Amino acid sequence: MTHQSYSMITKNFIFLLLATFFFQWEMVYAQKPKQDELKDSLSSVLSNIKNEHQKGLKYEEILEFLNKENKPDPGMFFSNEAIAWAKSQKNTSKQVSYAIQLGTFQSINGDMEWSLQTYQNTLLLAQKHHLTLEILKIKHRIAGILLKQNDKETAQFLLDSILKVAQKIKNPTLESQVLIDLGKLERANGNYKNSLHYFQQNLEIVSRLQNNDDIAYAYLQLGIDYGKTKDIQKSIAFNKKGINYALKEQNKKRISEFYNNIAVSFRSLKQYDSAFHYHKLVLTNQKLTHNLKSIALAYMNIGTTFSFQKDYSLAEKYYDSAYQTIKDKKNIDLERTIYQNYSALYQDKGDFQKSIQFGLKALRLLSSNQQHNELFNVYENLYQSYKGLKKSDSALYYFEKMVASKDSIYNFENSNSIETRKRQIDNFENQNKISELSKDNQLNKILLFSALGAFLSSIYIAYLFLKNSNRKKVLAQQKQAIEEQKVLTLIKNQEMQVINACVSGQEQERQSISEELHDNIGSDMATLKMHIENLLNQPTTPNTKEILYKLESIVDQSYQKIRNLSHLKSNTLVAQKGLELALEKLLNNINSNDQTLVKIELFGFDKDMKDESKVLIYNTLQELISNAIKHAKATQINAQITNFDHEFNILVEDNGSGFDYSDKILEKGMGLYNLKRKIEHLGGTFLVDSFKGKGTTINIDIPI
Repeated sequence: MTHQSYSMITKNFIFLLLATFFFQWEMVYAQKPKQDELKDSLSSVLSNIKNEHQKGLKYEEILEFLNKENKPDPGMFFSNEAIAWAKSQKNTSKQVSYAIQLGTFQSINGDMEWSLQTYQNTLLLAQKHHLTLEILKIKHRIAGILLKQNDKETAQFLLDSILKVAQKIKNPTLESQVLIDLGKLERANGNYKNSLHYFQQNLEIVSRLQNNDDIAYAYLQLGIDYGKTKDIQKSIAFNKKGINYALKEQNKKRISEFYNNIAVSFRSLKQYDSAFHYHKLVLTNQKLTHNLKSIALAYMNIGTTFSFQKDYSLAEKYYDSAYQTIKDKKNIDLERTIYQNYSALYQDKGDFQKSIQFGLKALRLLSSNQQHNELFNVYENLYQSYKGLKKSDSALYYFEKMVASKDSIYNFENSNSIETRKRQIDNFENQNKISELSKDNQLNKILLFSALGAFLSSIYIAYLFLKNSNRKKVLAQQKQAIEEQKVLTLIKNQEMQVINACVSGQEQERQSISEELHDNIGSDMATLKMHIENLLNQPTTPNTKEILYKLESIVDQSYQKIRNLSHLKSNTLVAQKGLELALEKLLNNINSNDQTLVKIELFGFDKDMKDESKVLIYNTLQELISNAIKHAKATQINAQITNFDHEFNILVEDNGSGFDYSDKILEKGMGLYNLKRKIEHLGGTFLVDSFKGKGTTINIDIPI
């Protein structure tokens, strides 16, 4: 390993220790006082409200805020307070509404049985008073709990019935929520075509309702599903679309979910630097929420990415941080997942004893109603680890358990007979594996009673020699890969220098032309105008005077055009006055024709940015808008520009005629084709989503 690699590991390790120390301090000494302070502050506000109607509204406002901020502990406290207040007012509708909120906070806190009991009691109260809409909402919450408990059949029955009623009474909000749960259910079953259908329906509904947070969540689910189908580029595009809506609402929880999805997508593409960038954004965001479960998940995801990168030491450290964060919080599902990650990590390292130790810990936390695929994953880790230790009896035992859980996934009928079990094993994996394990078992028994110590020693020495050779081979490959990466980086830097030089040259050329027009031709025209004014002041015939007035008018128009041309120094305007002012002028020019409406939104432009980047954004946006108006005949164009830390994103959507997109079609239109090549030269991505009659969406990412 090179000195640079050791230096990087040391820096990451120090960062981890400092971050973990700070976090533990913050959790112990800062979180509790902050929560108590929040409770006291909100209680003080409520105590000062004397009007009972206003107090009810304030309770609703507080519970909505705590739900959005993901704070279940104060949420449960104020939900119980609100329920007691509603009882004192004999307001059953409010009481049911607050009880639903209580169940939601209990669910967020991981108390599923308690939450289910709250919903069931509230359902009886709502049914007694014939509160139809509340009954539907409670049944929907119960279906969500059943999904988490893996009772899919009952959950689907409830959701289908709720969806029919919601559509009948035309309640789009409830319909949207049910479609989301149906999509998640289909996703859990691996039916991504169906889940995408439900999530797309949901996006159409929430887009009509124009609720930014719901739109963001719709894009989030579509991004997750495209990730599941391995369409990673589309997953990243949908997540980046959605994050713009989440940023508008400043929903920290939702923003973190988008960052995490993007990180996982980059991890799938083996772009680990980008993955770690978004992972750290998640961790920073979650620490602001003080939600221990979310923080533990962030640590765990960072550890998994290090594991993918084969950096097992740092992966283990981040798993340790995840475990330390929630070890006393009785979150069984998350604790089991951490144990499974430990087991997989040690199996990859070849430490099969530790892998088995954590695999058995995960197995003990699996409940009887756990999803079969989770059982399968635990059994598979144990099977592989015992096989690695050559313990064939135990390996065979967990292999059969693994097959049984796989059979359950595919709904195979259970049978206790030996012949049926063999046929099930044949359907999952070749019977030769069982034969090999049996042979290994016999061989182990022979070896146990043999006295071939010298032979075993020679095997061990040969193993060390082979391992050392493999290590040298891997190091040579890594060194070659590093050299290749250096060459690629050098070429990319040279390309960037050429493109920056072109942009700077174009800017200088435009400024020179503009000054020439303004200082020389403009001056000549002003002189001509002065002479004409002198002629007008002298006695002339009526006809001569009329001609001179016309001539003066023409000169005025020409002079004004030249002034306008001199002021079209757009790139200079961008550099001197800023991107916002340049875009505002561009909007005013386009929207003044009353035929096309263009909207431009900027996010994150309070950060510093180079002039070259601003000019590139302006020219890119100008080209895309011009193309949409000229070729697609668009009447409405929406553009969003987001400035991230290491890249900026340009998203342009229009309602024009659209086209069936392909690279060959794009080559025919020189403007878009040249723009695409320029973006790709800069190391960016240029994605086009267009169909005839359905408009066009262009999504561009450019590294800063």
